[in-house]
Formats: sequence, structure tokens, C-alpha cells
Amino acid sequence: MLRDSLLTLHIFAVIVWMGCGVYERFLQIEVGRVRGTPAEVALLKVYARYAWVVIFATVMVAVIGGLMSWLLGWGFFNPGHPWLSIKQGIMLAILLDMAYLAPALIRNARSIAALTGESDKRLPAIHRTLTRIEWHVVPMRIGATAAVILAVFKPLF
Repeated sequence: MLRDSLLTLHIFAVIVWMGCGVYERFLQIEVGRVRGTPAEVALLKVYARYAWVVIFATVMVAVIGGLMSWLLGWGFFNPGHPWLSIKQGIMLAILLDMAYLAPALIRNARSIAALTGESDKRLPAIHRTLTRIEWHVVPMRIGATAAVILAVFKPLF
């Protein structure tokens, strides 16, 4: 019962995390497409308003996964479960990268919230930060996909 409940929550958090990540990417593409127009500021504000969902879902995936490893006796970085150890390593790397990016994410969200229009002087700095963040987010998305594949197929190596 405990395993099933935690697994259900874990899978739900993964779906939210990855689904919101895909949506976030589409928003970034649209922001680039409408650059310099009033729609750009509106889309940036939507992006900043909902970026916390991806962050929250990522943390929930890690917390629930950690609880499962601890409460169900799998342990952390257990050589008996190499697929799980790799998943845990991926998640640790993602969490460390998110912690590294947190100050930039917070500053950027505040700058976006304060935007007044498409000629706002903060836009170039916002775009530079979004580009810098994207260089980190792409490997996170690849890692998340790899973790899902590992969870589904559980290779023995």
C-alpha cells in the first residue's frame, strides 16, 4: 500500500515536471518568435508566473523518490540496483544545478514581473539570463528522460 501510494505520487510528479517542462519550452520558442512586440512581455510574464510549477514538481520528484528509497529499503546509490543508483545520481545533479540557478531564476522572475512594455531596458538582460538558464535546462530535460527510461526498463547492466 505504501509503495503504491508513493509510486503514484512519484509518477504524477514526474508527469507534471516533464509536461510543464515541455510547455515551458514552447513558451520560450514563442517568446523568441514575438520578440520586440507587446506579446513578448505578456508571454514572459506567463513564463515567469508558472516557472515555479516546474521547480516544485522537480523537488517533489526528488522528495518522493528519496522517501521511496528510504522507506522501502532500496537505499541510496545501492550497487544492487544500478538503474536506481543512476537515477539518483541524475536527480542529485539536477537538484544541484537548480540550486546553482536559483539566484538567477529569482532575479529574472522579479525583472519580468517589473516589465512595463516591449521597449523596457531590462529585456536584453532578461533574454541573456533565459539563454544562460536554457543551457542548464536542456541537460536537465535529457536527464529526466533518461531517468524515466531507466525506471521503465530497469536494465541490470
